[in-house]
Amino acid sequence: MTRRVLAIALAVSVFSSPLGAQNSKVEINLPTDNDALFHGGGPDFYQYIERDFHGEKSTPWEGGRYGFVRNPVSTAQGLIYTRFHEGIDIRCLHRDARGEPLDEVRAIADGKVVHANQVAGYSNYGRYIVIEHVWDGSPYYSLYGHLSEIAVGVGQRVNRGERIARMGYTGEGLNQARAHLHLELNLMFNRNFESWHDHNFRDPNHNGIYNGINLAGLDIARSQRPAIPG
Repeated sequence: MTRRVLAIALAVSVFSSPLGAQNSKVEINLPTDNDALFHGGGPDFYQYIERDFHGEKSTPWEGGRYGFVRNPVSTAQGLIYTRFHEGIDIRCLHRDARGEPLDEVRAIADGKVVHANQVAGYSNYGRYIVIEHVWDGSPYYSLYGHLSEIAVGVGQRVNRGERIARMGYTGEGLNQARAHLHLELNLMFNRNFESWHDHNFRDPNHNGIYNGINLAGLDIARSQRPAIPG
């Protein structure tokens, strides 16, 4: 099977240099069969959001991209977006006769499963997986959200392209029509996150240091380039 891969460049320090600045490159796979990112992207790749702005309803696909792409506000300078989306939302391609999503979700790179949240109500991500990748001696974390089922366990090593889950629509504000994969590539803020969370929040933290608040998302769609298909 022909497979599209991405190559992302790792920087010495993401705080002083953007991804793609220098150093070694790591090849990663797209996590589903949807490869429209390589030929136009747009509405064929990104899952639309449902928006009601000043009484006008719309379904912009741009809301599935990374960055300030949600919650528009009108200002004297024009329209601005106030909500930051730390990952990308990848559209569903395969459904059964009832409309349920069937897309396999696969690891974007070799790594180790460090978190698998099986309880949809424990996170806005719904059921989700976090895989740790060590590149140039530094840990990066890929996160796969809104899953219907999880096929791997914590501590399990996975290979690039290995099936880890099935796409779904678990998590806050989703429905069957908007089933998609939420993908993030992250750095971790602090391994002492749990004590900080307990001090500052009343709600329980069910996901430890792999809580989304403790993960800083990188622009995975922009910080890569197509590599030779394999």
